[in-house]
Amino acid sequence: MPGVRSQGQTMIGCWCEEALVEKIDRARRTRSRSDFCREAIAEKLRTLGFDVSEHEAASPDRAGKGGPKRVLYPISRQAAELNEAGQGSIAGGTHPKKKAGPAAKPMRQ
Repeated sequence: MPGVRSQGQTMIGCWCEEALVEKIDRARRTRSRSDFCREAIAEKLRTLGFDVSEHEAASPDRAGKGGPKRVLYPISRQAAELNEAGQGSIAGGTHPKKKAGPAAKPMRQ
């Protein structure tokens, strides 16, 4: 479920100039903004003499907090064929070809 957090977590947010956000986005490369900011805050605190453990600076564990549901497709990847390979067959069955146009109805599987 979105918005569910573990005990001991606090949201910290701030408004930034667009120019600063653009620099952050260029600097963070493949990391998320949250990861980049957590690491930057931990680094700043360490330079100020604070002891910040790796655990404190790590992203929070989201296990068991919910999230998007896994989608299970009814056809395995091995059983499906590409339309280019044949008559649009799926798992051994074929669909009749219909003419495309404004009055064409979608094909049912």
